[in-house]
Amino acid sequence: MPWHVRIHRIKTAFPIDIADGGFAISLEEKIIKYNPKDIMRTNSSLIANFPWGVSGVVNELDGGQCELVKAYPNTNLIDPVTLIPTLKKNLSAGEHILIHSFIGDVSNASRREAHLKNKPVVKYDGNRVMITSEGETIQIE
Repeated sequence: MPWHVRIHRIKTAFPIDIADGGFAISLEEKIIKYNPKDIMRTNSSLIANFPWGVSGVVNELDGGQCELVKAYPNTNLIDPVTLIPTLKKNLSAGEHILIHSFIGDVSNASRREAHLKNKPVVKYDGNRVMITSEGETIQIE
């Protein structure tokens, strides 16, 4: 916790578009809207680190695009307007392995920063996925 690693094996006979969404986070808190500078982007990740919480996606393999999807109002039970970190990708016909890590946390800011620094290490060698977190490693064939 609060990281969540998803592994998908997709076999498709035709090209498809996929979207893997993370944890919704409020667009605003107590009438304060988020500041775009609170969104950290790299080629393979998007982290929304707002004063009231953090939510993000990391693409552990190549390809795809990370973006914040604005949900329709009142589609979330807790917050009226939310953003959802989402990884979108076009897949050609064939078999694909997708590995995405997601974070979602609303604890105090110093704890959230520690969570961001302690992201699980994910490795894929073509046959198995190895996930290391807090000194423990699991393997998935």
